[in-house]
Amino acid sequence: ANFAFEQIHGCRREDAIGQHFRVFLGDDSAEPLYLALWESLSRGETWHGNISDKNRQGQARELTTSISPIRDPAGKVIHYVITQRDVTQERLMER
Repeated sequence: ANFAFEQIHGCRREDAIGQHFRVFLGDDSAEPLYLALWESLSRGETWHGNISDKNRQGQARELTTSISPIRDPAGKVIHYVITQRDVTQERLMER
């Protein structure tokens, strides 16, 4: 977690470390999105997609997201790296 993460999620780095990544996927991660995402990760693949949710002030936003598995030397997945970019303004301008 870095400064950009703190800005996007309104969450301090210290509070994010150790949290399950689903916490940061947004409200629409319910079933279909989450299942597709987890299916990709289970195959050891990187998942790319858009996640819509609300910020801490309740405003809608859209995040372009990539989640990549990190493996130990034996090939076992031990962590995930998540990158997100807030594309809310770009999407609003496209409409």
